[in-house]
Amino acid sequence: MAKNSASAKHTNNLLGSLPHAQFSLLSPYMVVEQLEQGTILIEAGDETENVYFPHVGMLSLLSVLKDGRAIETATVGREGVVGAMAGLGAHISLVRVVVQLRAEVTRIPASRFRKATEKAPHCETSA
Repeated sequence: MAKNSASAKHTNNLLGSLPHAQFSLLSPYMVVEQLEQGTILIEAGDETENVYFPHVGMLSLLSVLKDGRAIETATVGREGVVGAMAGLGAHISLVRVVVQLRAEVTRIPASRFRKATEKAPHCETSA
């Protein structure tokens, strides 16, 4: 079941840390979804179509070996994001992403995420 939600900002730590202006660029494209354990969100070698911000549950990033076996290399929960590299120009996933524990996520199309990152003001640091 999918639903639109601007309240996502309050349940994912990364979304919650965005300034209002940046959150506003993304919020029209946010869809909250419930995902069952074992669902493959992204396959290694495929183009990243969506960016996922987990609220509940856990997503596993798996490195797929030549013989087809997979090794878990990272887990992402409500503190993180999966697929954000698509916003920085890396459109092909290097990992398989699987729902490890039943999850609720905010999904944003990668194309919209890319456009929002292009519009967002860039942070400058001083040396």
